Formats: sequence, structure tokens, C-alpha cells
Amino acid sequence: AVASFYSVAQPGQATSLSVLQQVIAAASPDSGSVESAIARLTAGVSGKVIDGYVQGALTFADLNGDGLLNPGESSAVTDASGNFSLPGINGFGHLIASGGSDIATGKPSAGIMTAPAGSTVINPLTTVAGKMMQAGFSSTEAVARTLLPLGLDSHIDLLHFDPIQETLRTDTGAA
Repeated sequence: AVASFYSVAQPGQATSLSVLQQVIAAASPDSGSVESAIARLTAGVSGKVIDGYVQGALTFADLNGDGLLNPGESSAVTDASGNFSLPGINGFGHLIASGGSDIATGKPSAGIMTAPAGSTVINPLTTVAGKMMQAGFSSTEAVARTLLPLGLDSHIDLLHFDPIQETLRTDTGAA
């Protein structure tokens, strides 16, 4: 069922191997997991734009890899907390965010930030990791090569890590 759903022609990176691998990883012979995988594909992608939380940023899934928002590509403007939601299967793809302003400083967000398909955060570090992946590094290699020179733990799930939320956590278990 997942294979027949996924075989519907979709333009660009939405048909990438990484997206298919994510769907397969979540599926098993159990019909409930197949339905769950289909629901995940149709639900789209939600996440945050972070360079400080960025409100008012245009965010979209670049399905054809041209760096431009085209007809048929899901897009959204981030809310007051930097959240975005890209509905449907067209929400899967290389993520791009531009514009907006840092909610802590009120200053405009300069430049364009990107994140690889499957990410739930878009920030300067996902931009670096994504460029490395485009140059041929695996996701694991790109993340490690981004984090280690900065002295950051290589086990951080960079493509899903919200550093601001992490600093606010009270359930760290520290004694």
C-alpha cells in the first residue's frame, strides 16, 4: 500500500531516496503501520525556523531544487514563534526559509537558510550540513563535520534539534 501510494509521480526531491527510506523505516507488515506511513506522507512537515526564533519567514519545500518557490510547492510564513507547517506530500523536500525577523531582537533575518529533506528545523547549521550533503557527504558525515569544529556533541540530532527549547528544559535530570 505504501509503495503504490509513493509511486504517484511527484516532481523533484519529493521522490528522493531519503524520503522513501523514512517511510519504509516506519512501516512493517502490520496494516496499522502502513496506514501510519501514508498518514505521515499526507500530513506534510512541521518545524521551526531558528536564528533566534524567526517570525514572518517565507518557508517552502523546494521540490525541484531550483531554490525558488514554484507553483505546486508547499509554502508557509512562520508564526510569532517561528513555527511553520507545510501540508501534504508536497511539503517533503529541501527546505528553504528567507526573510522574517528574530523575535528576541526584532532585527530582520538576513539571507537564506536551508535544511535537508526530512528536517524539522531550519537554521544556519542545517544550512551548512545541507550544503555538505549536496556535495556528496552522507547525512551522518555532514552533521558530524558541522558540529565537531564548533566543539558541539556529534550525537546532537542537528536536523531536529531546537537549541532554544533545549535551554528552557527543566527535565534534564541533572542533580
